[in-house]
Amino acid sequence: LERVISEVKNADKSDSNNMHHHEPYRLITKNGDIKWVLDTTYIRRSKAGKVMFREGIVYDITKQRKAEESLRKSESFLAQMSKTAKIGGWELDAKELTVEATDEVFSIYEIAPGKSRKMEDGTIYYHPDDRQKVIDAVQNAIQHGTPYDHEVRLITAKGNNRWVRSICKPTLSNGVTIKLSGTLQDITDRKTIEENLRKSEALLAKTNKITKIGGWELHVEQLRIDWTDEVYYIHELELGKSPNLEECINFYHPDDRQKIMDAVQSAIDYGTPYDHEVRFITAKGNHLWVRAICLPVIVNGVTVKLSGTFQDVTSRKKAEISAQHHLQLLEQKNKELNQFAYIASHDLQEPLRTVSNYVELLNWKYHDKLDEDSSLYLSYITHSVDRMRDLLHALLEYTSIGKSDKEPTLVNCNDILEHVRNDLSVQLGEKKVKLKINKLPEVRGYEPELRSLFQNLISNAIKFCKPDTIPEIDISVKKETNQWIFAIKDNGIGIEENYKEKIFVIFQRLHNQDSYKGTGIGLARCLKI
Repeated sequence: LERVISEVKNADKSDSNNMHHHEPYRLITKNGDIKWVLDTTYIRRSKAGKVMFREGIVYDITKQRKAEESLRKSESFLAQMSKTAKIGGWELDAKELTVEATDEVFSIYEIAPGKSRKMEDGTIYYHPDDRQKVIDAVQNAIQHGTPYDHEVRLITAKGNNRWVRSICKPTLSNGVTIKLSGTLQDITDRKTIEENLRKSEALLAKTNKITKIGGWELHVEQLRIDWTDEVYYIHELELGKSPNLEECINFYHPDDRQKIMDAVQSAIDYGTPYDHEVRFITAKGNHLWVRAICLPVIVNGVTVKLSGTFQDVTSRKKAEISAQHHLQLLEQKNKELNQFAYIASHDLQEPLRTVSNYVELLNWKYHDKLDEDSSLYLSYITHSVDRMRDLLHALLEYTSIGKSDKEPTLVNCNDILEHVRNDLSVQLGEKKVKLKINKLPEVRGYEPELRSLFQNLISNAIKFCKPDTIPEIDISVKKETNQWIFAIKDNGIGIEENYKEKIFVIFQRLHNQDSYKGTGIGLARCLKI
C-alpha cells in the first residue's frame, strides 16, 4: 500500500510523462483473495500542469506471477539438484565451435564461469589418455549426428583428477548438425567406490583361490543353485555349468553322501545350520576332502534360501591324518620304549644281584688267598655292578615321569624347598652352601616331581662348584602374564654355550666319573619333569 501511494504521488509531481507504469502489486479482493495486478495510469493535466484526472488500465497477472514463481522454484530446485548431483548442462555451436555451459560445468572444471568458450578450451582439461576419445566423439557428433555417452578422466584447472560422464545429443536441421546439447557430471565418488569394490572383489577372489574357498546359494522354492567361480574350480567343472541339487549331492563320496543329504534336508525343514568335513569326488574323478558350511535364511518361519561356503581342505586333512598316524606310531614306540626300560631296569637287576653276590662270596672265601691284583679286579667288578645298579634305578625313575594318573594339585613351593633343604642338609653343611630362597608361589602340579626337580638342580649346583669356593645358590621367581618364571642361579663352573642342549640328553656327560660322579640322567630328568 505504501509503495503504491508513493508511486502515485511521485507520478503527480512529475511533469515529464503523463503515462506511468507501476510495479506489480497485490490486491485483496472483496472475497479475501489475493491477486497480483499490473497498473498503467494516464494523467490528464491542465495547461498550467495541474492534475485534472486520471485514467488507467489494471491487468490481472496472478496466473503469470504464479507461473513465474513456479518456474523460479523449479529452476532453484534444478540448480540445487545439479549442484548435489554435480551435473551441469552445455551447448556447442556446431558452426562456431563455441560452448556455453551452466555454472556447475565450470565448477567441475574448477575454472571461473564464462560464456562462449572455444571447444578446445574444454578438451585441454581431459586426461591425455582420454583426450582424443573426446575429440573424436565430438567431431563424429558434428559430422554424422552421432550421440555419445562416455565416462572419461579429466584434470581440472587446479590439477585435481576427476572422472566425468559426458552425454551428447546432436540437434540436426535438414540433415546438418547445428548444435550439440549435453550434460557433464562429476562421477568421481562413484568411480572411486567402484574401484575400491573392484579391488576388494579381486582381493577376495585371490584370497578364495589361495584358501580354495567359494560361496554358494540354494534357492529353496526353485531348487536353483548359484556358485562362485572357486566352487566350480573345486568341482572341476566348466564355469556356468551349475548342476542341480541331486547332481551336487552325487559328487560326495558314497559313504558321506547320506550325511550331506540329511544335513540339507534338515536345513530346509527346520532351519538347522551345518558345518561338515566330508569326502568328495570331482567331475574328473579326483578324491578330495571338503568343508561344507550352511546358514539357512528364514523368512516368516520358512527357509527360503541356504547360503554357505565350500572349501577344499584336502591338504589339511591329509596332514591331520598323517599326524594322527605318526602319533599312533609314536605312542607305540613309547610303549615299546617303556617296556624296554622296564625290562632293562627291572629284569636286569636279578643278574646284577647274582654277580654282586658271587663277588662278595669270592671276597669272603678267598680273601686271604688272592693276590693284590685279584683283589683289585674284584673291587673293579663291585664298583661296576654298583654303578650299573644306579644307572638302572635312575632309568626306571626316568621312565616313570609323567605316568601319574592323579590330577595336578596346588603345591606350595616354599614347603617343597624346606623338605629339599632337610634332605640335602649334610651336603649343604659340608660345603657351607649359601642357599638363598626368595618367597615362592603356590603352583598347580605334581608334588613328588617338583620336589625331585628342585633337589636335582640344587644337588648339581653343589656338585659342580668351583674349587676352593663356597657355593652360592639363589632361587627366585617372577610373574609373567599367566605363568611363573623360576630361576636357580649358582656361582659354579657354568655351562659352555655349545653344550647347553647336550647336557639335557639322557646319559650325556661333559666330565668323567673321576671328576664328577653321577649317572648322566639328572638333567634329562629335570627337563622331562
